[in-house]
Amino acid sequence: MNERAYWVWLTMVFGVSNRKIWQIIQLCLTPDSAYRMLRADSSGLNLTENEQQNIRHIDISAAEALIKNAENLGINVVCIEEDSYPWILKTIYEPPAVLYYKGNIRCMDNRRTATVVGTRNVSGYGIRAVQHICTGLADKGVVIISGFAQGTDIAAHMSAASRGQPTVCVLGCGIDKNYPKENSVFRERILDSGGLFLSEYPPGTPPFPAHFPVRNRILAALGMCTLVFEASAKSGSLITANIAANTGRPVLVLPPADIMSSSYSGNAGLLRDGAMPLIDVQDVIEAYFQIDGMDTVKLWTEGLDITRFANKKITKDESPLSADLKLIQENSSASRSRKKSREKSAEKEKRAEMAFDIVTKKTKKAKSSVQEKKPERSTSPDSLKQRFPDMTDEQFGILSAIGGDTLHADTIADKLGCGIEELMSALTDMEIEGMVVSLPGNYYEIP
Repeated sequence: MNERAYWVWLTMVFGVSNRKIWQIIQLCLTPDSAYRMLRADSSGLNLTENEQQNIRHIDISAAEALIKNAENLGINVVCIEEDSYPWILKTIYEPPAVLYYKGNIRCMDNRRTATVVGTRNVSGYGIRAVQHICTGLADKGVVIISGFAQGTDIAAHMSAASRGQPTVCVLGCGIDKNYPKENSVFRERILDSGGLFLSEYPPGTPPFPAHFPVRNRILAALGMCTLVFEASAKSGSLITANIAANTGRPVLVLPPADIMSSSYSGNAGLLRDGAMPLIDVQDVIEAYFQIDGMDTVKLWTEGLDITRFANKKITKDESPLSADLKLIQENSSASRSRKKSREKSAEKEKRAEMAFDIVTKKTKKAKSSVQEKKPERSTSPDSLKQRFPDMTDEQFGILSAIGGDTLHADTIADKLGCGIEELMSALTDMEIEGMVVSLPGNYYEIP
């Protein structure tokens, strides 16, 4: 039996995106060893009653049946140890152990990628901007990554497909789920263009709201840069943009069509915080040049957990960030703006170095799981009520559980005795409202 079934079994027992999978792997080294150890005796581990029941009642045949069912639906399964698993996902903290997909999973190999995010209720200006930028990028061989939602996402996907170029749809549900129903007519067109539907959720998984903020870490990881087209102050697009920025990827933002419109308040905030303006395809190309001018591998991996499952050491020469640079230079107007870019390079490098320092400090902090009290930050009940007077009882409970610590979402859920999906949904709302700050690896703290 290959290792794939054991990886699937671990996700069935603990759920996708659960850090306990990686804690078990650190202990047992291989998924089959983990299976044998857990099935023999897991009483000495800090597991929930639900996890203990799953271990007792789910055996390896259930994982094999899940894989077989996926194959019958035309859905492929790949685990983190396999060559076809996207290499960049192996570099993020606590990556998906298993991916389900339909289409060409190698469509991102040796290609530049750009993640596109924005509102479902996109304006005419936003649609025109998406089509203009994404069509231009597709013509230059860039693979567009997005979430297959209505509005911005589907406009980005179809801009690439209209040029016969692959595009990657990262879903927050099982690939067999017809969600959103309105976009079902585009599925075959995307697949025919060499595209890909990708999810860490097995077939049959409904599109629960809590899945989408968890899914966003994959969106942010697959894109070498993230493009924000239209986002309000509470848009989920900001979560993806923040994840991308915290892992060293450039974030480019469409300037608001109307600075008084709340539909673009998220754009304005990102630009104010230092995101690069997105005016034309050339801005994205210059962002790639900026990355190529830095130690890209160091930027993406310093302080992150490069797992033992990486198939080979990634060197600067092998990085997909440099693979098609010559082609993009030849087919774009970059040569005409090279002089201008050089004049800006000193300022950009300084900004990039500052961003790198922030990223590595935050990532190392999350990875180390240091539970330090921060004396300068009061988290007493009275202080919390004063800072967040409109919070609900549920939000107050979550803040009280976090206190002055930096905690993983699983730890918070264990403290509260609630489900992880319910908690993640609440944490997403609280992050948008500024009540909590998320750190890489699903860690949270009170700002």
